Amino acid sequence: MKFEPSTIITRQDLRYPAGAMVVEGYDDNGALLVYPLGGGFQRSVSAAAQASLRVVPREEIESAPFRKAKFYVEGVEMEFEGFTDDRPWNGWATPRFTRSEAERVIRALGGTTARYVDIRDEFVTRIGDEDEMWPAETIVLADGEQIKVYPVGASSWCWNEVEK
Repeated sequence: MKFEPSTIITRQDLRYPAGAMVVEGYDDNGALLVYPLGGGFQRSVSAAAQASLRVVPREEIESAPFRKAKFYVEGVEMEFEGFTDDRPWNGWATPRFTRSEAERVIRALGGTTARYVDIRDEFVTRIGDEDEMWPAETIVLADGEQIKVYPVGASSWCWNEVEK
């Protein structure tokens, strides 16, 4: 099977996002060039190993459930309860928080200028000269429950999951 650039793939025996990779293309020898979903170094997959890979359908990506977990961020010695769908950003966790926990995250940052903007239903943080907006999202948990959360620091800050 020939994989198209920007396609998300994983091994046949895994369910997204486990092992997910993004296709860049092929090298001159037919090896598939990929990088881990969420960032990382480019890797090459031999022609023989490509048979064990599959394209992840859009429905599988969109239906990846969130689960509860605890997180910490560099420079803050506290843990925060949030949710993850296990999609990384440059190897870091991308947590989502309820409003009350997002407010706790903001308070813990101390020297950061941050606020909640009611009319836009989002948190805004300012670190240095840059504003970052964290608008509300609705996520689906494994049991089908939908909850409103805020991705404070997701895909921007160095979050770690306490225990996986």
